[in-house]
Amino acid sequence: MLLDGAFTVLLLISGASAVSVPPPTKVVVSCQNLKVTVSWEYSKPQPQTTFRVEVKGSTVNDEEETTTDHQYDLSHFVWASDERYMGFNYVSVTAIQGGHRSVPVPSKTFSFSAHKTADIICKLNFPPVDLKVEDSGAKVMFRNPLHYYSELKQADNSASFKFTVSPGGEGECLRSQEICVREIEFPEGAEQCVNLTGSLIVDNQLVSFSETHNICRSIPPWVYVTVGIILLLVLVVVLTVVSIFICMTRPPEDENSHLPKNLQPNHGKPYYTVNPPHISPVVVLTVNEPGTEEEAEHLTSEGQKTNDDDSSDGSVKTECTSVDDEEEEKGEESTSSYDRPQNLQVDMGDAEMVTGYSGC
Repeated sequence: MLLDGAFTVLLLISGASAVSVPPPTKVVVSCQNLKVTVSWEYSKPQPQTTFRVEVKGSTVNDEEETTTDHQYDLSHFVWASDERYMGFNYVSVTAIQGGHRSVPVPSKTFSFSAHKTADIICKLNFPPVDLKVEDSGAKVMFRNPLHYYSELKQADNSASFKFTVSPGGEGECLRSQEICVREIEFPEGAEQCVNLTGSLIVDNQLVSFSETHNICRSIPPWVYVTVGIILLLVLVVVLTVVSIFICMTRPPEDENSHLPKNLQPNHGKPYYTVNPPHISPVVVLTVNEPGTEEEAEHLTSEGQKTNDDDSSDGSVKTECTSVDDEEEEKGEESTSSYDRPQNLQVDMGDAEMVTGYSGC
C-alpha cells in the first residue's frame, strides 16, 4: 500500500510539473514550393526555454530536433525520399523549461501527394514557360520538372509529368525528355496567352503543381535590341541639340579670362581708374595806359631784370617759385607768392607799357 501511495504521489508531481510549463500555441505548417516550415507562438518565453520538434508520419523514420527559435525548417526531412514527401506527415512541438516539459501540440497533417487525405496538400511551382508564336503556328515549351528540380531526380524511370494547356489540350513529358513541348492553335482574333496546370506521377501518386496564369507570347530578342538602338539614337540627338543651343546662347569669352584673377584688369574694382587732367599754367597779360615818365622809367628798370638770353621779339621769361609743401606742414613762416608783387611792366615800344602777371 505504501508503495502504491508513493507511486501515486510521483505521478501527481510529474503531472503537475508538465502542466506548469505553458505549451506553445498556433503550430502551423507552411508549404512554399520546395520549402516546408513549421512555426508556433509562445506567450511566456524565458531565457532557458527550448522547444522539441518531432516530425511524424506514415514512414517509420521520424525526426526529432531541439531549437530555441519559434520556427523550424522541415525541407531536408520532407525531401529526403519519395516516401516522405508523398507520405502523410505532421509535426508536434513541446516547450521545455529546465527539467519540465509542456504537453506536445500537434500541427495539421500535410503531404505533397494529391491522393492523401491530409489537411494541407502542398504544391510545386511550374518551371518557367515559353510561348512562341510563329507563322507556322504556336507552341508551349518548358523544362521537364523531373530535370528542373534536383529534389525529384530520385524518382524512378517510370515517373512522368502530365500537363494541360488552356487553350491547347493535354500533353505528357517522360522522364527521358528534358524539354516538354506542346503545339497549339489560337482561334482567330483570340488573345495569344495560355494557362497551364500539371501533375507529377510517381509510384501511382500525384504531386500537384500550381496553375500558371496568362503566359503570353515572348518577344524576340532582336526587338529589344532594336528598341535599345532607337532610344540611344534619340538620346544622342537630344544631347547634340542641347549642346548647340548652349554654345549659341553663351556670352563671348573675355580675352583675359585665361589670366589669373589677380592679374586681370579691374579685378575686384567696380570702377575704372581715371587719370587726372593735365593743367598748364596760364599767364594773363593786362595792357594799361602809359603813366608818367618817372613811372615808365621805374617800370622799365624793373622789366630789365630778365635773363640775358631773352629773345629779340620782346618776350619776357619769368621764373616761378613755389612754396615747399613740407615747410607749410611744419608751420614755418614764409612769404606766400601772392604776398609779393605779381605785376611786371614791359616796354612794348613807342612808349607803350604793358603790365604782365606772373602766376605760378
